[in-house]
Amino acid sequence: LRRKYSTDETGLVDKLKELKSEFDGVSDYKSLIAELEGKLEQTHRLYGDLAVEISGKRSKGATKMAQAILKHLADLALPKAEFKIEFSRELSEIDEAGFDLNGEKVVGNHHGLETIEFYISTNPKEPLRPLVKIASGGEISRILLAILIVLAGKYKIPTIIFDEIDTGIGGKTALKLAEKLKELSNKRQVLVISHLPSVAKLADNHLAVSKKIASGRNIIAVEELKGKRLQQELARMRS
Repeated sequence: LRRKYSTDETGLVDKLKELKSEFDGVSDYKSLIAELEGKLEQTHRLYGDLAVEISGKRSKGATKMAQAILKHLADLALPKAEFKIEFSRELSEIDEAGFDLNGEKVVGNHHGLETIEFYISTNPKEPLRPLVKIASGGEISRILLAILIVLAGKYKIPTIIFDEIDTGIGGKTALKLAEKLKELSNKRQVLVISHLPSVAKLADNHLAVSKKIASGRNIIAVEELKGKRLQQELARMRS
């Protein structure tokens, strides 16, 4: 036994007590089940309290958030857009398994008591549909920018990259877009790939990317722009 458990006589006595304790626990399985059921009930109740609280806060915040996003979308050349945050909940077929929410028994999941999806219509008289299914690339970039500005204080990702977010826009809209990117850059590092001088000129740092052929190979060059060289490049973009 000493060899089996790698211990001495005192250790064997302790091992015997340990095994007896395990045996008693297995033998008294009814008490064990009752204890686990009690813990399960307590956890279920705690989850329900927190989930209902979060659900209430979400419901209050959704309308406020949607209105704030719409305001920014209007500035970003989507003045006729409609934006809505949709909540979907699954009703429980077994009362004991559900959670009380506004008089209904709702099934919980790892997100809470609801699944949330963004719906949008970018043109007048078009029905609201899921954002992921209908928006074009340029629209998604602008919608994302609006969402990020609204949530900038909460968003944890330190760097955000926009690839040609200014596609298809110009004039005052481009200027407004540039201002909003600048606003976002006060809270997060923002990298913008742009062909508009009105957007590029508000950046703190400028890099020009070019491609040339040398010795039969494509060579990518990146140049930091400052002073007169920056003025020349902005003028070239404007022409």
